[in-house]
Amino acid sequence: TGGSETEERPVPGEGRLGAEAPAKAEQEELADAREEEKADRRRRRRREKRQRQKTTKREEAARAEASSSDEFAAKRAAWTAAWNERERERLEWCREECERLDREEDARQAALGRAAAAVAD
Repeated sequence: TGGSETEERPVPGEGRLGAEAPAKAEQEELADAREEEKADRRRRRRREKRQRQKTTKREEAARAEASSSDEFAAKRAAWTAAWNERERERLEWCREECERLDREEDARQAALGRAAAAVAD
């Protein structure tokens, strides 16, 4: 009943249970590796998505800047044209005013000449 000292006794970790332990650990390692690969793919996809979004934002900003630059150039051209037109009108008025003043001065000089001639007579 007690058995002899030379009789084999089951050793924990050997036999059927012992064979399952390394296989189970290997499966867990494989599962962990697969989970890590999935996490890596998710991180890579997220990073690529962020890069695409940054690129898209940069491109949109460049387009907006070009567009606003074009709009600014168009507004500046319109403003310049309006300014130039006002300058032309102002210069024309100045020319006309100078001619009017010249005529008045000529008329005064002629009147003075006549008055001087009348006094000399």
